[in-house]
Amino acid sequence: METACYTIYSNYYYSKLIKKNKNKIKFTTNSMSILTEAVKEHNVFVYSNESGAKFHPDIISGIIKSIPYKENNEFVFKDLWVIYPKNKKLTDISKIFIEIVKEIAT
Repeated sequence: METACYTIYSNYYYSKLIKKNKNKIKFTTNSMSILTEAVKEHNVFVYSNESGAKFHPDIISGIIKSIPYKENNEFVFKDLWVIYPKNKKLTDISKIFIEIVKEIAT
């Protein structure tokens, strides 16, 4: 499963995320349409801090699943979301990626 980032602006978390993954992130975009197509068609795992993604029609309909990160049963201060195809399981590398994001975000 490939990894991508979505943001409407550049921020500290993305800089840390890219450095930590040593350029394993395949692409970044500020287009939700490009992102959702990549998720649906190319099995891409996405890191996003744009909570507005939860209102996207593909997420509302259940075609794409988003997961908000929580730490100690509380949401992380910044909204962080995992977006991936509902009909595909997370790969081991995706699970590792989630752990890296949690580490960076806390």
